[in-house]
Amino acid sequence: MTPEGIKSTEIVATLCRCEQITARRWAAANGVPFVGSGYHKNYLWTDADIDRFKARPKPGRRWPEKDTE
Repeated sequence: MTPEGIKSTEIVATLCRCEQITARRWAAANGVPFVGSGYHKNYLWTDADIDRFKARPKPGRRWPEKDTE
């Protein structure tokens, strides 16, 4: 049972339509608080963390901007 307003990595991955490992790696690198240690770590995502995760730069090719001239 998690406190009100706190979400698990599984829920965040579902909301953001990504793999759990992607969300877990981002959380580890960006200071999302956690409970436990080693392989038993559970990240406690707030709404602010989820907003930062959604705004992250994503790998892959980006289409060039079209000239409006």
